[in-house]
Amino acid sequence: MKHLDDALVRKNRNSYYGVGGFRAIKAFFANYVNFVGKSSRREFWWTTLFEIIFGLILFFSVGAVVVQHVLKVINSGKFSASSGVLDFLGGSIAALLILLVVVIVLFLPSMAITIRRFRDAGVSWIVFAVLYAINVSSVFIFSNNARVSSLIVGLATTAMLIIELLPTKQAAR
Repeated sequence: MKHLDDALVRKNRNSYYGVGGFRAIKAFFANYVNFVGKSSRREFWWTTLFEIIFGLILFFSVGAVVVQHVLKVINSGKFSASSGVLDFLGGSIAALLILLVVVIVLFLPSMAITIRRFRDAGVSWIVFAVLYAINVSSVFIFSNNARVSSLIVGLATTAMLIIELLPTKQAAR
């Protein structure tokens, strides 16, 4: 894809607007905290695909390390009813910390591209903030009722998905 013209870059406040493939991943990190402007569906979904694939690989790698360590502790005979979590997971703490760091590093650019995608679909970032707050707060508010919490999270997530699937809304001329 050729370089975007200056008018499109200024209009969307995103020099990578509309890119796909590996350029979308580059755009994801280049626009790390760009909460203004817009991101096309193509840019958003290529980035989402990258995050899902990378996340699954990382999750299963860390899971394998944790399971391997837990089995090693159990088979060594050093694990007993009085053993704590650190005795059980001790050797896999580094893998879990790596997972935590990756989640923290990807959190802001994921929020930024989602907000830009909402804006591209013609939906205010405030709608994203409200849906995100509903997702997070329902887990805590309804922590004693998993059914209600799951229903609310599912509805809010579905609303976000529908908005992310909307086509680009052209500005009125």
